Amino acid sequence: MDLLTSVVVPLASIAVGAALTYWLNVRARKASHVEELINDAIGAVAMEEASRSAITAAQGVEHLPDAERMALEYSVIRAAIENHNVKNMLAREALARVMVIDQGVRRYYYEPETISQCSEEILDYLLRLRGDRGRRRSVARLRHEQPTEQPNRRPSADDRGPAQHSTQVQ
Repeated sequence: MDLLTSVVVPLASIAVGAALTYWLNVRARKASHVEELINDAIGAVAMEEASRSAITAAQGVEHLPDAERMALEYSVIRAAIENHNVKNMLAREALARVMVIDQGVRRYYYEPETISQCSEEILDYLLRLRGDRGRRRSVARLRHEQPTEQPNRRPSADDRGPAQHSTQVQ
């Protein structure tokens, strides 16, 4: 019995502690990876949306002769279109990675034009998805904590989180 209490119990408690720590780290890493995928998709769609404005960016060259101005405008527009196409494909790739996590992005993935036509809708969806996942983690953490009494008050706009806010400036 003396051997049991002096050797086996401490080793067993160390093993249990190590297993618990490993499990918690794996969960945290997975949640972090999922959030990174969603953030990458948000960034890729926003960059695709921003690249559209560069297509008409050949401005302020009116002082050049017609032939030079047209050549410059052509090269700028061509580079902008190529850049836009690259950004569109990167956005599709990012959506494909998120599709593994959430099948709701599938409707935006298949046609390349969809990203350009529905970029605001896609961004809203991804922001809601990120907000919903963050709230689920917060709720799971709160379940393990003791509840504290809080005075009754109405929820404010700050309580709603990013899923309720619009990304469009009004």
